Amino acid sequence: MSRLLSLVQHDFRMQWRYRIIAAYIVVIGVTAAALYFLAKYLPGWLFGLTVYSDYAALGFFFLGGLMLFEQAENTRSALAVSPLSGNDYLKAKIITLTLIALVASIVLGLASQKSVNWALYLPTVALISVQYIGLGALMGTKFKTVTGYLIGSVFLFLPITLPCLLAFLDPMPIGFALIPATAQLKLIFISFDHISLPAWHIGLMLSVTMLTAILSVWLGQRALQQHFGLKT
Repeated sequence: MSRLLSLVQHDFRMQWRYRIIAAYIVVIGVTAAALYFLAKYLPGWLFGLTVYSDYAALGFFFLGGLMLFEQAENTRSALAVSPLSGNDYLKAKIITLTLIALVASIVLGLASQKSVNWALYLPTVALISVQYIGLGALMGTKFKTVTGYLIGSVFLFLPITLPCLLAFLDPMPIGFALIPATAQLKLIFISFDHISLPAWHIGLMLSVTMLTAILSVWLGQRALQQHFGLKT
């Protein structure tokens, strides 16, 4: 536990050093201000789409960029010869980036001036964040430069996220709830607009979202084990 806590503190320092946190504060600040002043003119789905795209980008692109910055400074090489495991490394990234995502989600939720279903909204945001952090870790091991990562990762990011547009269907066929991106965006829509759906339908979408997050973390762990090796 102490090793993980130290690594979390190290991650926050690195994210501040690379201006990742600062950049995200600016992005969220500008977005929240715009949403707040325009809230009465904007539909709930626009808030949902903004939230979904922000947290997907945070976990996927920011983590990949952070990993490559660390690689350029040989930070990961130093961590690889330490007792640190790939699992520890990924856990720390999940904790730090998901905490940032949750804080940002609260800011955007308040800026919306809507009656947000926080009990559904925050767990959904957390699971989406975890999913894209896992995928970001996977992709971060495949590229040597930040530019290469940003270009190459689009080919994975777009096919995963584009099906979210199916969430705009009303009513949405129940089969589409099995598509992770569709289920995730629909859950956020429900959080903002309080769309009436059967509890089992919401439960199904939450289950799909959770299983996708677990699978993504597993894929990220496997990729990181190749760099860190098997450690206990």
